[in-house]
Amino acid sequence: MKKKIVIIGAGFAGLSVLLGLLKKRKLFDITLIDKDDYFEYTPSLHLCIDNPNYIKKIKLNLTKYYKEFFIQDLVKEIKNSKIIGEKNTYNFDYLVIATGSSTNYYKNLEFKKYTLPFKRLNDIKKINSKLKKNQKITIIGGGYTGIEITGILAQKQKYNITLIHAGNDLLNNKLTGKKIENYLKKQNVSIIKGTYVKSCDKNSVKLSDGKKIDTNLIIMSAGIIPNEITDNVLCDDLCLEKNKNIYLCGDVARSGNISTAHNAMIEGRVVAKNIIARMENKKSSVINKRDWKILAIALGKNNGYITFGEKSIYVPFTGLLKEIIEKRVLFEFKHRIRLPI
Repeated sequence: MKKKIVIIGAGFAGLSVLLGLLKKRKLFDITLIDKDDYFEYTPSLHLCIDNPNYIKKIKLNLTKYYKEFFIQDLVKEIKNSKIIGEKNTYNFDYLVIATGSSTNYYKNLEFKKYTLPFKRLNDIKKINSKLKKNQKITIIGGGYTGIEITGILAQKQKYNITLIHAGNDLLNNKLTGKKIENYLKKQNVSIIKGTYVKSCDKNSVKLSDGKKIDTNLIIMSAGIIPNEITDNVLCDDLCLEKNKNIYLCGDVARSGNISTAHNAMIEGRVVAKNIIARMENKKSSVINKRDWKILAIALGKNNGYITFGEKSIYVPFTGLLKEIIEKRVLFEFKHRIRLPI
């Protein structure tokens, strides 16, 4: 009898689990649940700013490509071996939770009310609807996402941009952060470091050092929090300590790896491999902590840096490299094949 596997979340991790299970499809009855009926290639979200036509390029219709597996529903709760959704209840033998993450507002109601998040395509649509020429734009957070937002807006030379980062170095990386800071300053970006946003309203942000900055638009990119629907105390093979039939992968897993699409896909593949191993009474694989961080950071449509841990090199065709990766991943998910990572 086939085992029932339910995957909650159709992002990079969830779809990677599904593709990994397809090679042993005869063993499983697979259900994929997500509150939205589309997958979005989030590493290219910055390219959709002030460019709404790009949105359709990074959006994949789940009902078209995963019709026999996909159910659109919002999961509310997990009880024993039952998943409680808004529309229905689902049984499972194995459950994979790949629900991703959301913008961290740090429990600040002003942040939630007056800033715009940068996590999903719907967020980009809201940002685009509010963009105006010569606008004062404040970006909170000088990490990977905040830098790419700043880079694409600065390239357009239409806005007055301020980037605020609580740490002393952008990316929390002294060497690379300084290179990126110099690049952005040449694009007339104002950069404030070593202080954080304490409060805000629709027309200004107030910093922890007492300064006030006038603004027309605030974009929040200062961190994420997992979309948890159960506890996340994990074993090394990404299953829960309290229930070995429940696995977590991607941002929600807090595996210790940097939150990237690439790592989410790797974790998804490990989970699929481990479920199959359980079925075949084989040894599970463990997830490795990846201290060697290789990232491609775009500073506009074309230019950027490739980082190798603390070191980095300027690459004028970073945008092209990221576009190739985008097309490759979307091809994989559309055609339901697994390519080497």
